[in-house]
Amino acid sequence: MREAEAKGWCTRPFCTTCGNGELRSRLAAIPDLTEHLIRLNLDEIVSGPSGVDSLTIMMLTQSVDWDQVLEAWMPRASENTRLLDLVLFRVIGRRMPFQRSQPMKAWVKASVERACRSGDESLVESLVYVLGVSGEGLDAYSELVAVARDLSEQS
Repeated sequence: MREAEAKGWCTRPFCTTCGNGELRSRLAAIPDLTEHLIRLNLDEIVSGPSGVDSLTIMMLTQSVDWDQVLEAWMPRASENTRLLDLVLFRVIGRRMPFQRSQPMKAWVKASVERACRSGDESLVESLVYVLGVSGEGLDAYSELVAVARDLSEQS
């Protein structure tokens, strides 16, 4: 990500002009992208737009074992609201409930717990979207629904 930023490579996900060619080529050249992601500084990822965008592009890469990444990140991510939100929306939200592994389900659970404690609007919105659109529903998440209602009344 630092190299992409330093060299001015496009990090906009879904760029229709360049398709992130340079960044994607560089990612493809990393022998074990899963291991590389596991070792990333998670605070650095969410601290700037290029980090979030670069991570989003990595999330679209098929050669990543997201179960390993999520298991490694979970102890460091449970209090990182932005990271929980980003991964929830961009990785887990793209999978239907029956496609979600145990690490993904654990990430959803940690996200719900964090959202209920923090009342973070973006995380709550992502959870409502991911759980609602996926067909999983919100019935099992009454505390999250209450937080979402409170937030909607305040806005």
